[in-house]
Amino acid sequence: YRRRYTEAKEWFSKALDIHQRIDDAEEMVKDYRSLGLCSQYKFEYDEAASWYQRAREILEEARDEENAVLVYHSLGTVCHAQYQFDEAENWYQQALSVSDRMGNHSQMGVEFHHLGLVEQAREMFVGDAEHWYMMAINEWQLVGDRRSEGDECRQLGVLFHEQKDLDKAEEWYGKARDVFEEIQDLNRICRTYGQLGMVAEEREDIPGALLWAGRTYQLAVSNDLQVLTQVKAHLARLKGKHGEDNFASWWREFASEEPPTDLDVDPETVL
Repeated sequence: YRRRYTEAKEWFSKALDIHQRIDDAEEMVKDYRSLGLCSQYKFEYDEAASWYQRAREILEEARDEENAVLVYHSLGTVCHAQYQFDEAENWYQQALSVSDRMGNHSQMGVEFHHLGLVEQAREMFVGDAEHWYMMAINEWQLVGDRRSEGDECRQLGVLFHEQKDLDKAEEWYGKARDVFEEIQDLNRICRTYGQLGMVAEEREDIPGALLWAGRTYQLAVSNDLQVLTQVKAHLARLKGKHGEDNFASWWREFASEEPPTDLDVDPETVL
């Protein structure tokens, strides 16, 4: 992948040379952003920030707030990736302020989400992270973006799961599951079932964990989902805890078929 991004940077650089010669500021901004993104994907964060800053200067001079917001956000993600949380927060707040002024509720949802991620990463301000995620949910509901609303609910589940608050984690995973089942997003359904299974496992409710893991496995197999390896790992771990004979009996009752024989994967792999 890095080689592809290197090749892409070469092409974007050639395009930039042309656009600089003809002084096409709009296309230069696109090139700067593309170069920044390629650098970011290669983990060349200083270079990425430099490209984004060049785009920012042109956009601010042109008073193009709609595109400036996207660059502010990108600068935030560059800082975020380097654990520069204060700087990331400042850029996200700047993007949020402009988005609010423009009435861009979808972008406001994005910024609220990332502000929540910053607080979650700091591991000290769980209440602040919850606040930002709830603000994001309000924006997704306002614009009718059910998928993003479900993602936010699942992120709240992750937040409380990390804090070992299993009741709240289960509650939010359940809300996410309801949304994903409604919109029939199979990948997200599968991952959320898996997380509900892990909550049950942490409660030492092995039958409950098996039920969720079994549903996850069936969904992943029947739809050839990419999470199948992780699902097998979870089932393998639960099989070890429940005992092979008990697992086989449980599976026959659950699925009306013989238990899967291809669970020989690393049991520490997680969803």
